[in-house]
Amino acid sequence: MEASPTRFVTATIRRVIYHAQDSGFAVAEVVTSEGATFTAAGLLGDPTPESTYKLEGGFEDHPRFGPRFKVASAIPVTPDSLDGMRRFLASGRFEGVGETTAARIVDELGLATFDALAGDGDIRIKGLAGKKLAALRAAVRAARVEIETHAFLAGIGLGPALSAAVIRAYGPMTATVTKENPWKLAEDIRGIGFLTADRLGRQLGFAPNHPLRLRAGLLHALLEATEQGHTCLPNGLLVERAAELLTVDHDIVSEALRAAEGDDAVVVERAYADTARAYHPDLHAFEVEAAHRVSRLLFRPALLDEDDLPAEVPEHLSDEQRRAVALLLKSPVALLTGGPGVGKTTVIDAVVRCITALGKSVQLAAPTGRAARRMEEATGREAATIHRLLGIQPSDSFDDRPPPDPILADCLVVDEASMLDLPLFVQILRGLVGKTSLILVGDPDQLPSVGPGNVLSDLVTSRIVPCASLTRIFRQERGGLLVRNAHAVREGSMPDDPEPGEVTDYYFMERADATEGAALIRELVSKRLPAKFGFDPSEDIQVLTPMHKGACGTESLNTLLQESLREGARTAKRNDRTFREGDRVIATRNDYERNLANGETGRVVGVIDATGEVTGQFGTGVHRFKPNEWDDLQLSYTLTVHKSQGSEYPAVVLPLFNEHWPMLRRAVLYTAMTRARKLLVVVGQRSALARAVDDARKAERFSLLSERLSGISRSEGP
Repeated sequence: MEASPTRFVTATIRRVIYHAQDSGFAVAEVVTSEGATFTAAGLLGDPTPESTYKLEGGFEDHPRFGPRFKVASAIPVTPDSLDGMRRFLASGRFEGVGETTAARIVDELGLATFDALAGDGDIRIKGLAGKKLAALRAAVRAARVEIETHAFLAGIGLGPALSAAVIRAYGPMTATVTKENPWKLAEDIRGIGFLTADRLGRQLGFAPNHPLRLRAGLLHALLEATEQGHTCLPNGLLVERAAELLTVDHDIVSEALRAAEGDDAVVVERAYADTARAYHPDLHAFEVEAAHRVSRLLFRPALLDEDDLPAEVPEHLSDEQRRAVALLLKSPVALLTGGPGVGKTTVIDAVVRCITALGKSVQLAAPTGRAARRMEEATGREAATIHRLLGIQPSDSFDDRPPPDPILADCLVVDEASMLDLPLFVQILRGLVGKTSLILVGDPDQLPSVGPGNVLSDLVTSRIVPCASLTRIFRQERGGLLVRNAHAVREGSMPDDPEPGEVTDYYFMERADATEGAALIRELVSKRLPAKFGFDPSEDIQVLTPMHKGACGTESLNTLLQESLREGARTAKRNDRTFREGDRVIATRNDYERNLANGETGRVVGVIDATGEVTGQFGTGVHRFKPNEWDDLQLSYTLTVHKSQGSEYPAVVLPLFNEHWPMLRRAVLYTAMTRARKLLVVVGQRSALARAVDDARKAERFSLLSERLSGISRSEGP
């Protein structure tokens, strides 16, 4: 499928066969001014019938679609022939101009048609005058500006799809906005990041130390830090990262940081830490608000102000569990922490029984749908996702969040609190009206939230919020190893292997390298585990891996498992992506229209090969995804450990090889182990397992929530 030598050709679109708006990829039937007709395919931006392009590319013989012109670049131009001008004017984009009127205009003005209509000179056209002529001239001027803007953006290196997105955002001001501040495009246009905007800035001649570039680089470095989970960065570290990004001296960036602080583009906090910390303004406001709201919660009345626990507390509770129940009932805000098998659910069930016996109401919630369903199964009581409970949608931005619905229960219990990021935690606190108390349940040794903040750990380390920590292990079904090994790993000890021939709930299967491991994982999921334990490979078994890349990364393993488990199913393909009916999938971004959260899992329930549409079911909702929306979905036979937070699976298969070395950390291993409910099979190298156990480093997160809480005196009052 080799393309012919590169050539340039001016062609007009006769018919758009296919167009993916998000990517700008299109297939169209086009005709040249000489009358040659062919199919063109490539990035055309927003193609419309009768629009003309200067195309760069070459002809190819596509194995599926036959001969076509493969477009390397496309720049919109005005038609350069009389026939092309007539067709363009009659294309429907100019109100009130049909074929007859278009022919009359071109007959009158000739090859100067567009120059005359766009100019200021007096023109006369039979049957077209007054407001109609004025409206046509204004529309032609707008069309010419759009075409010239496309050419301008193409000239500075922006592709058709992104050019179309920029023009949709800024309209006739596109060139002005871009020339004045190309880095603004990174703030406003999805798909344009700092590096693209910075390249445009170089094309436009901005100096490396231009103030706009320095500020944009600083803000980008700060945004990257929030994506890594930080709510702030020490000034020196921020300057270092931005200077490396911008390739300028640290002193120049330090001055830019002072200027950004002066303009309130960045908030610098000089209290609570030895070094000044830089914040995105919204995150600083959230952190301050969270600290004050938590401190005010401490002054609310507790659910129970008596010394004796209600009779509804089960007698079989251990002394540690009874003390935990008492603390949670007698504290208006409290934490319940502990690893797997220590009875957190038992304590929560006892607390809920007591609250109900006191004639008060309780609401259960969790960050994800899976976690909420697991909470319902464990307690026998209804639980909701936090977003549904508060009436809010998942958000990728920090600001413009509507106020949450009030939580009307007397007590809110939130499970999997290690997943709470700072913005979501603030929304919970805002929803606590009246005298509602708050109980957060979680395991601070698991991986922290995907979003910015380290809420649960910060609350624990502040020592301001009462905390009941459960340590005694109760759950040891069938005398298994899983729970015991998870606690051993948390304490820094290697997990025990089962005795030869022992049937248990933890196995380590050693392989020499990741390629051998991938082959074994395929066999385990599709054959061996279903045969030995009765697990449904499509429902019960989840492969978790530390990373996306590599022979045992999500990308490779998802393809292997799709081939094994969905062979023969109806299939839709686009470029290198394939979906099959029955595929397990995960949403990869927050989707407000579909009310889907990043990380929500579902299943493909239908594919249409002809159009490439995929129908996915997420919970009770069924949604259609066009090919240009495929990037919003990924296969989920294999997930990263990070993506598995808040979920539990009957069986987990965990590859652990030296190729995963950047993520071979104790918290990653421990989190993966605690996702398995009945069985965990680790496939890997013993050296990789040992490295993960030994590496006690937690991903450092810069935050001052704990220090703020500790610095707020209880004597200040609510």
